[in-house]
Amino acid sequence: MHAMRCRSLARFGVFSPVAGVAILMIGGCAASDANSKALMASDDEWHVSADSTHRFTLAAKDACTECISVSREVVLGDDSNDGFVDMTTAVTLDSLGRWWVGQKGHLKVYEPSGALAKRVGRQGAGPSEFGKPVPVHTDATGAVHILDPYNQRETVVNSDFSIQRESRLPVTDFFSATSIRDGKEYALSAWVPNASSIGLAVHVVRGGDDSIRSFDAPEVEGGLQPFHLNRLLAADYNGHLFSAQRFSFDVVAFTLEGERVATFSGPQLNAHPLKGAVHNLSDNPLPSEILSIRADRQQRLWILSKRIRDNWKSHVVEVVRPNGQIGLEVKPGKEVSADSFFTGRLEVVDLKRRRIVAHADLANLMDGFIAENLLFQNSLTELGTPRIVVWRISEKVP
Repeated sequence: MHAMRCRSLARFGVFSPVAGVAILMIGGCAASDANSKALMASDDEWHVSADSTHRFTLAAKDACTECISVSREVVLGDDSNDGFVDMTTAVTLDSLGRWWVGQKGHLKVYEPSGALAKRVGRQGAGPSEFGKPVPVHTDATGAVHILDPYNQRETVVNSDFSIQRESRLPVTDFFSATSIRDGKEYALSAWVPNASSIGLAVHVVRGGDDSIRSFDAPEVEGGLQPFHLNRLLAADYNGHLFSAQRFSFDVVAFTLEGERVATFSGPQLNAHPLKGAVHNLSDNPLPSEILSIRADRQQRLWILSKRIRDNWKSHVVEVVRPNGQIGLEVKPGKEVSADSFFTGRLEVVDLKRRRIVAHADLANLMDGFIAENLLFQNSLTELGTPRIVVWRISEKVP
């Protein structure tokens, strides 16, 4: 665990879903006037920090609202037995333009056109078998890296569908994952209950290696719960890792070794801190939430979120659970979907200028990034058959 402390960090970089403009000092450490002036003077040197406790507040005024649009790229899944696709948490694009979709116990691979190419694997714990496969990354050789928390395994599949290797992972489950060092390591958001990692949110692991580098201690009032450790992760192209909190617009930047660089904060995401999974209308309402983040080659951070609608309370009533807790249920006779409660939003943070430079409210709720300029959405046909819709992002962000 790397404790927060005042120290010199030579040319460490930052990549986060929330970067900043004004500099605030937290944790009782203070940078010299010369260091503060240097940080503010050079936009190109935004990643130079003399103090790992720097907090930058993102400027959000004058963000472009017409610079981002999305258009439908392809629809994955059909009504046939072979082509049927269930809802997913992960889609990856391989080097041949094929879509790899994680399913229960297997993966389905679709051609660029959306036609089914191949089913990969089957349910089980043996060779070429999966419990919950999560396609995370396509490396420079064209091999697809798949993590399976149910089987505690990393599987690397070549572009011809042959297995390159299978390696043990030292974790049993994770909330989100990103590849670093071209798939040689992974950063995972997880609850890891061992002596050195418990209570920390981010863990860097390598397939076949039991060692874990853990960091990112949450600041929580009261008892720590596993959901406090949920993070959305992204790595940039310069050796930095970004850890976004799920229910607040706060992102911490680290080196890949776990050294904290800075914190970036954007506009308030929720008026109430989340207290738990059982929601009510007053002190623990449904929250807005960051769903996914990614870094691009232009020192920008893209943030996908869902925002609670102003009228969400009109769809629900409070009920008393058998354990005495007050929860929420949809009003009798109401037909609702996730879109009834939330709207989607896509934001672009320019880290060099430390500001939100563009945002777009989305007509459809998206579920995550696939690659640069691509999003995926779990959708249903009018008959209730699942589909995966891929959307392409077009942008002219100044």
